[in-house]
Amino acid sequence: YGMRKFSLQAPRTRGYIHEWIYHKLLKKENIPGLKYKFVELTINGKNKGIYAIEEHFDKILVESNKYREGPILKFSEEHLWDPTLKNRTSYINDNDIQDSNILPFQEKKINSNEVLKYQYEKGKSLLQEYIRGNISTSDAFDSKSLAKFLAISDITGSNHALYFHNLRFYYNPIISRLIPIGYDGTPPYEGSKLLRNISIESNILDFFNDSEFSEEYYKTLKRIAQKEYLDEFLNTIKTQLDSNMDILHKSYPYIRFNGDYIYQNIKFINEKIKHKDSINVNIKKVNNSSLQLDVSNNQLFPVKIIGINSVNKYFDLTSENIYISRKSPYKYKHYQSFKIKIGNEDIDSIIEDINFSTIEYKILGGEKVYSVGLSNYNANEENILSTDA
Repeated sequence: YGMRKFSLQAPRTRGYIHEWIYHKLLKKENIPGLKYKFVELTINGKNKGIYAIEEHFDKILVESNKYREGPILKFSEEHLWDPTLKNRTSYINDNDIQDSNILPFQEKKINSNEVLKYQYEKGKSLLQEYIRGNISTSDAFDSKSLAKFLAISDITGSNHALYFHNLRFYYNPIISRLIPIGYDGTPPYEGSKLLRNISIESNILDFFNDSEFSEEYYKTLKRIAQKEYLDEFLNTIKTQLDSNMDILHKSYPYIRFNGDYIYQNIKFINEKIKHKDSINVNIKKVNNSSLQLDVSNNQLFPVKIIGINSVNKYFDLTSENIYISRKSPYKYKHYQSFKIKIGNEDIDSIIEDINFSTIEYKILGGEKVYSVGLSNYNANEENILSTDA
């Protein structure tokens, strides 16, 4: 089967045919995925029925996905299953990551090869520095690959792959970045739960505090969370899909596949990422040459301010690179302040025509321009919190 090491599992463990589809979709987008097949298992002459065979993590996996040999990293997880730990407040939390070591697969081989050992230390350092908050998502990970990995996990409902103890990262020595490897997605099988949130709303490694990466994720979701994309993909794999279903039916004649859950997930995702609540913008005159913008963002994704449109003039702010952070899920909105230099007469014009002036902005990764009206601060206004009632 082209594998040196593998595991055997009952097909239900990973959701029957759906784990196979998950890996096929990863490979379509050039994200490392595992060889995942269904075979008839015989032990000592006794037929055990149909099992799933899942590739392990080694050089063959990396090279079969058209990458150069490099270490594969994971988080240690022994403490998650320690029977002496009591009263855990949740299944997985931030402390679990902090308590985990970053380990390589094939540790003996890594330690006996100076090149691979150096690459492992580089990959480990990237992951550690990211977790400590010292480097950004795009400094540690290949943004395009990570965005595709998360988007595919979203549309297939494979959020189990995103639990930190299931995350696997290949250190790419060519670009010195980490690339995710799909593993243990466990997508829903027929009749089980549909998608309830997307990666940007819930991910324990908090990949989305990086505008560059958020932009890439948004663009990827907009591209692949489409009916036409899924139609083309399912048509491409139809022959292989039918063959695998025939094998599964030998032991599981009752299972079916129609892809409805993915189409429903796509519909859910598009509703999630649709522009709904705009940004809020307050302005005030700082001096004769500066205007202050206080902006809050109600979107799941960061936005970029691109201009002010007043009655008599348009002010292009694209080069100012004013980025507004996304609204954190389940948290109240907060304002970010920016000062821009505009001539005194222009400032007065904007303030005087405040009811007819708008701010224009884009969601990072999107092309459509949105606009919203302005609110005006009193220039002499004092902080209400410092005023006695």
